[in-house]
Amino acid sequence: MSETKPAGPAIKKLKKATKTGAPIERKTGAGKGGGSLSLDSPPETLLDDEYYSIIFHNAPMPMIMNMPDGTLVRGNQAYADFIGYDMEELGTIHWRQITHPDDVEADSAMVEAIISGETNTGSIEKRYFRKDGRMVWGMLRLNLIRDVNDEPVYFIAQIIDITEIKEAQEALQMARDEQAKQAERLMVLNNELEAARLAAEAANLNKSEFLAQMSHELRTPLNSIVGFNDLIRDEMHGPLGADIYKEYAGYIGQSAQHLLSMINDLLDLSKIEAGKMQIDPEWQSLRPLLDTVITLTKGYAKEYKMDVRVEIDPGLDGIYGDARAVKQILVNLVTNGIKYSEEGRLVTVDATAIGGPPAADSDTRPGVKITVTDNGIGMTEEEVAKAMQPFEQVDSELATKREGTGLGLPLARELVQLHHGEFEIKSTPGVGTSISVSFPPPAAPADA
Repeated sequence: MSETKPAGPAIKKLKKATKTGAPIERKTGAGKGGGSLSLDSPPETLLDDEYYSIIFHNAPMPMIMNMPDGTLVRGNQAYADFIGYDMEELGTIHWRQITHPDDVEADSAMVEAIISGETNTGSIEKRYFRKDGRMVWGMLRLNLIRDVNDEPVYFIAQIIDITEIKEAQEALQMARDEQAKQAERLMVLNNELEAARLAAEAANLNKSEFLAQMSHELRTPLNSIVGFNDLIRDEMHGPLGADIYKEYAGYIGQSAQHLLSMINDLLDLSKIEAGKMQIDPEWQSLRPLLDTVITLTKGYAKEYKMDVRVEIDPGLDGIYGDARAVKQILVNLVTNGIKYSEEGRLVTVDATAIGGPPAADSDTRPGVKITVTDNGIGMTEEEVAKAMQPFEQVDSELATKREGTGLGLPLARELVQLHHGEFEIKSTPGVGTSISVSFPPPAAPADA
């Protein structure tokens, strides 16, 4: 049976100090005397404290001994390698110097909790700054050694290098974040594709409905033209000198004009959508232009026993716009007001100066705002949005009874925008609709 080797002098000294409460000699710095082993000095001949010194300095894990105030007493080579300093430099470094600012508070709280006796040990994941500036992660584990009077003597700390783990976690989180972004982008793309699919289906449906409506609209005036032409050709009411043939000729003219109007609307809208529509705005008299609009819509208004009235601001005598386009805009708006009003109602056309009536002594011509108002059936917000889509018509008994392709309002808005004007529509079901279009004056020429 082997005999237990008596403790060495240094260990005896430490035991005596901790028993009597006498102060322990503390040497600051990295510590020396890491110890060595050779055939000439086998382990059993070494002092006990040398065993601990050899283990401490040759441990593969970073280890340090700190005083309670944070002063370094001893650090091993693994610790020096971990933070990138030489062994001789360790004694000049306080732990706060190499700790990431965001981790200082948590580290201090752990130390205070151990010193106060709340716990005997503690651990924390924290970031360290190496001498070369690179940041590394460590799992710090602390254990406090107390003397016989329960006073703190040393902190023994072990550090596990978890830098690679943290970097892998960060890379994994970045990959997850990117995956989430990709999933979100895919969802958005899927929604866009679904919306495009629904829009395409709706467009095809609208196209089919439009073709059906257009075939009816085109067939009606063509049948009228052909029918009345046959009556005149065959002299069904006697020689061509009879007055009835003049009436027939009038019907043929109206049908031809209606047919031409629909074809023009289609061609103009196609040009606008292709970006090929051009206008030639110029100053023109307002009253004659509005009189022409009333004349062009007079037959339609008479057919449905409607009255169209015009009001113009005093002193307002000019409008800047393309003559054909402005007439087409206003004819479409007045026709729309007639179409969606009961017989005997009133459609008003009010022309006002933008910014108020023009001054009598001013040479500057103002822009013009024209508002067409009816007291017809009116529309909801959803119906307004539908009416502003090409080839769409608001579902109503009046719409089915009266002519129309669903191009009037969309085309009017596009033509107004070509004039750099504004198109505004307000409507209340059962009250009526008010549509305002503005035609600004030409922009002032830039200074040379």
